[in-house]
Parts: sequence; structure tokens; C-alpha cells
Amino acid sequence: MIDALRPGGWLLLEEVDFFPVHTSTSRVYADFMVALTGNVVKASGRDCFWARALPGLVAGMGLRQVGGEGDFSLLQGGAPVAEFFALTAEQMRERMLASGELSAERLDEALGLLNSPDFWASGGGGVAVCGQRPT
Repeated sequence: MIDALRPGGWLLLEEVDFFPVHTSTSRVYADFMVALTGNVVKASGRDCFWARALPGLVAGMGLRQVGGEGDFSLLQGGAPVAEFFALTAEQMRERMLASGELSAERLDEALGLLNSPDFWASGGGGVAVCGQRPT
């Protein structure tokens, strides 16, 4: 992508990293999200826990004025994003259980958290990095 830039052109890359889920006060939720993201993206060859390295990677590619930002989402049980994760887990249930990363009981406990409006946790973190091709 850098080679495709005009001299002086800018590159902006954005990616999600689920590292904030590890800060949850609920080990069940953290384990659930690791298992869910691991099983959903495994078939595509992606990794949902790498983007925090993106700024360093881009900085080492010869661009100027490399900068970046990060943010993370908050998830409330019962909210649309929690429902999205719960529905995804229901579709991936057999694959998640077959992986051995989560028992059926822990999966059901996590789904209960995702449906409870009293539950709050961190979701994924957005990582954005930009840099300019030298003139």
C-alpha cells in the first residue's frame, strides 16, 4: 500500500484489537471473548489480538509523520453490540465447545452476562495509524 501512495501521500490504517477484554472484572466474559474471537476469525486466518503492534510496524516502514490513536468501546449487557456477540456465539456454539476453550456452562454464563443490563465491560479497541510517504 505504501508503494501505491503518491510522493507526499498519506496512508491511514485502522484495525480492531480485543486486548481491552482482558481488563474485565469478569473472567467468564474475558475467556468468552477470547474463545469467540478466536473461533470466529480462525477460518479466515485473522488474529483479533495483534493491532496494538500496528503503530510500531508502520513506523518501521519509512513513512514520515507517523502518528496514531486508539480508543475502546464499552459494552452493556442487553445493548445491540452485546446482542451481536451473543447471537454470534449461538451460531458458533458447537465450534466454540469443540475447541475446548470454554465449557457449555461457562458459555451459558457468559451469554447470561451479555443479556444482563447490569453487566458492563470493555469491548474491542480501535487502533488507527497514519503516515506520509516521503516526497
